[in-house]
Amino acid sequence: MNESTTKDIVDRNAAADRIAVILAQIKPSSEDAGRSEDEIMQDTLADIAEARKERRNSQT
Repeated sequence: MNESTTKDIVDRNAAADRIAVILAQIKPSSEDAGRSEDEIMQDTLADIAEARKERRNSQT
């Protein structure tokens, strides 16, 4: 067996636990404090749409 076909074994539960610990330590920005995830997501999607619109307009 050559090295390009070897795979590492990952303990998914342990990895998920490590990610959960890191995410729990992250504090929301002052702009997002007190807002729901849905509100933040909607604003993010609106920002993305606006950036795409601006990019398309600048390319014409």
